[in-house]
Amino acid sequence: MKREKLVFVAGDNNKNIFHSVETVLSNIINLLNDAKRQKIYLISLVFFVTEKKDDFYTIRQFIIDKVKEYLPVTPAISIIGQPPADGSDIILEAEIIENMMTDTNISYLQIEDGIYCTKIESAKATEYNIFGITTGNNKNLITEKVNDAFEILNRTLIARGLGMNNIVRQWNYIEDIVGFSGTKNGQIQNYQILNNIRHKFYSNYKFPQGFPAATGIGMSVGGFIIDCIVIIEKSDLKITPVKNPAQVSAYDYSEKVLIGSEIEKNFPLLTPKFERAKLYETGEDQYSMLISGTAAIQAEESLAKEDAGKQAEITFDNIRRLIDYGLEHLKRYGMKVEKTTFNYLRVYIKRNEDFSAVKAICESNIMEIAPVYLIADICRAELLVEIEGVTTISIA
Repeated sequence: MKREKLVFVAGDNNKNIFHSVETVLSNIINLLNDAKRQKIYLISLVFFVTEKKDDFYTIRQFIIDKVKEYLPVTPAISIIGQPPADGSDIILEAEIIENMMTDTNISYLQIEDGIYCTKIESAKATEYNIFGITTGNNKNLITEKVNDAFEILNRTLIARGLGMNNIVRQWNYIEDIVGFSGTKNGQIQNYQILNNIRHKFYSNYKFPQGFPAATGIGMSVGGFIIDCIVIIEKSDLKITPVKNPAQVSAYDYSEKVLIGSEIEKNFPLLTPKFERAKLYETGEDQYSMLISGTAAIQAEESLAKEDAGKQAEITFDNIRRLIDYGLEHLKRYGMKVEKTTFNYLRVYIKRNEDFSAVKAICESNIMEIAPVYLIADICRAELLVEIEGVTTISIA
């Protein structure tokens, strides 16, 4: 069984994004009909669009409608208001399974209006990809949008006998992430609002395998959106949190690096609740490491302020430390690592003018794949780059 992410790009200068949507979906149809490939199953579709603010929700609905029209199934789908850094109209990340094993079944579910899920069931585990969790184009404050999205996720999991502690990977996309919004306690940063509400929902659960790997990243438009991957073990998958010895775990940050006003009484810890990475067995003699959104932070301090290229270098140093930690963990269990490869990399860049410098650093560090480059605000005002990815570790 082969599982991979494919990237399709269309359009330039936002001339006709509707045509670009149809172009990338035509590419998916061609992929599904490619006689040279084994049977292909769609897992998820994530669209990154550069549409103007007033038109975002129109294009979001257009994409959902066209997916349902063009494709034989509707997999997990998310539409994110992050412009491609190369000036394209749209980037589509499509995750697929090719030549699926006979003991594996895949099904497609609609959670709520516009929210879809792909369920993958095998002898080892059941996996849910639940993407595009959002309240859409409502007029609520960001606090209500974040809370309502977590409510949808929570009741979706509970309805299936699951909980937040079954989430292995989560993406939190938040409009104007370092901006401030009014709450009953005064002005508070939007990212801190996410941390508060995530803490509220997570506090109902124990996390024996650590918090999810996660990304909290900005969007130019879209309110608040959650994508997540949930895994329920049927055998001993040994899902393991991965740490970076050079960084303080995000949930142990001190208040001096948390941006907000008052510390609300019902949120005694307002820290981000995520692990730096998660490691788990994905096949015979194969492990995957899901690397969270990673930036130029050591201990808990931001480094190389105003230098995007240098921040990218430090970020790769942090990613290499995570990989080394994961390899050492496997070796402690007597496993011999044959090779480690990147099979996916997404790069968020705050300023468009830093694209060339950051791309050069990425290409010098990662040669086996082409990263996806997006323009997005980062969770700290001084951070200019954030990188996430997936590595495959082959055991001899």
